[in-house]
Amino acid sequence: MKNLLFLTLLLSFTLAFTACEKTDESEETETTEVTEEGSENTDNPNATPDMPVTTVTFEEETHNFGKIKDGDKVQHIFKFKNTGTEKLVVKNVKPSCGCTTPEWTKDPIEPGGEGFIQIEFDSSGKIGTQNKSVTVELNTAERVKTLTFSGEVVAK
Repeated sequence: MKNLLFLTLLLSFTLAFTACEKTDESEETETTEVTEEGSENTDNPNATPDMPVTTVTFEEETHNFGKIKDGDKVQHIFKFKNTGTEKLVVKNVKPSCGCTTPEWTKDPIEPGGEGFIQIEFDSSGKIGTQNKSVTVELNTAERVKTLTFSGEVVAK
């Protein structure tokens, strides 16, 4: 009986330790290669390897609406300038929640040109301090820029 108990414990410990040593081989890895032209080619879905990289400068990256009455829809425009030497492309703008609707300059912006990202926040049912964001996908070295806004929603 003692031998059976001993073997059972030994088997349990062996299984526990070998299970801890396993690695998750299903994890995806990002690979990067450099093409003959010197541009990066990556399997990152947010990357734009075939698009020239430029730079962008936002007038502001945060905005505070202050006090907002419950149910009000408020808007703000984030303005930016293409400060690089290539055309700037805003690929996509994703809000952090369904209460925010973005609009943005869809056409490529020439060097020195300006564009915008307009957000509309629907405060319905959002009583209290709100901190939200929009993620902007660009053809810049950073690839992604996060713009934030806040406000305090008060009851009517």
